[in-house]
Amino acid sequence: MKNIYGTTKKCLRAFLEKLYISTVAPKAEVKKYYVSICTIFKDEAPFMKEWVEYHRMIGFDHIYLYNNNSSDNYLEILRTYIDDGFVTLTDWPDTPGQLSAYRHFACNFWNETSWVAFCDLDEFYCPRKCRNIKDFLELYKRYPSIFCYWRLFGAGGKEHHDFSRPVIEQYVNASSIFDRVGKCIVNTDYEIYSYSASSIHFTKVTRNILKHPFVFDPIDIFGNVINSETATDKLLRRRGRKMSESAPIQINHYRNMAWDIVRKKASMTNVFYDENNTRKHFCFFLHAENLIDSVDYSIYRFLTELKLNLKGRMSDIIN
Repeated sequence: MKNIYGTTKKCLRAFLEKLYISTVAPKAEVKKYYVSICTIFKDEAPFMKEWVEYHRMIGFDHIYLYNNNSSDNYLEILRTYIDDGFVTLTDWPDTPGQLSAYRHFACNFWNETSWVAFCDLDEFYCPRKCRNIKDFLELYKRYPSIFCYWRLFGAGGKEHHDFSRPVIEQYVNASSIFDRVGKCIVNTDYEIYSYSASSIHFTKVTRNILKHPFVFDPIDIFGNVINSETATDKLLRRRGRKMSESAPIQINHYRNMAWDIVRKKASMTNVFYDENNTRKHFCFFLHAENLIDSVDYSIYRFLTELKLNLKGRMSDIIN
């Protein structure tokens, strides 16, 4: 009886969430930016320019970056973007700092942007049915929190990373089925419900309805209300290949790059954990590599434009 009650309660909740989303129009308030990214980084200067240029190229209006005790030349890379107003840089010394940085963003910048995407510098939002993130969001503008699936990319047997070539060009070996984890693009008409390890991937939001707070689970790009890895795992077991092939967007997660990059990261602390473990990191590396069973060139249609932008503003090259 308890299991039946629990299942009925979940189904009713999902129905009410969809009903509310389908009947309540989004606010007409115009904010400073339409869609932005928030992320925290540590010692990732070699990959920063490509990541920033790529996301500006596909239509993001602004990037909020939190520097977590970097010791490399990140500021040299970011100076141009800060000066032209595309990047807001905040020094964030907390260790670990990811969740507290997200809280700071919510308190200080939440109302500057209509949508905010959370991701890391090894994750690239990759629209597949359109070329611009705004065109994608137009289809989901009533959603409170849009869950986008990871597609894991692997090292492809590379021992050494080639710093003269973009990440998205070098790594094409990928999993044929989406990962059960991903990240969310959040509608800022709502507020983040909680801050935890789970909320980084499955961002629940809240909003007052008739003076009562109501919590909304993220809805994936196929319209499924989800709240955990268990929920996405069940979906992928039933419809994994079809979902992976028909998705309007995916997050290319370059989890495993060349072995020299993986080994270096394994010896460093990061933005979420205050210590690292080389052996544990190597186990994660092997687990991810075992999932790599295909190639994916979806992001290659952006590659030429990205290369031109990395050499200088493409408008200058064309003119």
